[in-house]
Amino acid sequence: MICTPCMTSNLWFYFAICFTVFLFTTYIMARVAKHFCMNKAGANVPFSIMDLELPLSERELVNIILTMPGNARRAVKHHLNVDYLFMAAVYPGIALLCGIAANKMDHIGKWFFWLLAALQVVPWLFDVLENIYLAGKLRNPVVNEQNPKAFTSFVWRVQVKFITALAGAICAVFALLYYWLTADFNPDTPWYLLVMLVELIIFIVVMNISGKKKVMA
Repeated sequence: MICTPCMTSNLWFYFAICFTVFLFTTYIMARVAKHFCMNKAGANVPFSIMDLELPLSERELVNIILTMPGNARRAVKHHLNVDYLFMAAVYPGIALLCGIAANKMDHIGKWFFWLLAALQVVPWLFDVLENIYLAGKLRNPVVNEQNPKAFTSFVWRVQVKFITALAGAICAVFALLYYWLTADFNPDTPWYLLVMLVELIIFIVVMNISGKKKVMA
């Protein structure tokens, strides 16, 4: 029988891998997103991926796509492609955090966090469907008047995606913070956290350097 501390240690190892992939894909998507812009009155106006994920209406989404120059449209396509690898790191990573928290609890707490872990398949699926929808709009940027519910379902899936993923991440982090503050953690845990902290510092430094290079250019 596998002991809980050993199981938790293994989960931290896999979470560290997810965290590394998360930082790597975030960096790539951040670089690609610098090319996101639309043409308004002869000027290039930047936009973010959130403007595509949560537009006020389908007409606004179509207008953004129609006013994108060619390089911006290609950048969005690249962003969506990299996002699939990003998903494979984020949602399993949140599920692993929930699993680590579950292994420290008994009874209802354990079931609650394992349920949160299992639910991460929902935002992962909805994120895939979201990318498919946006890719379709990039290929054919028209308002679907025959099926207006398609856009409503798209927005609903995006909202559920964020709520479910954030609920899992926030609950797991706060639960683990409690155990760390009470010094109730596996001896191997600080080493994993140290490695991830170093990765995070390198990530922040590289992002700042990339930002300064853009400003100088």
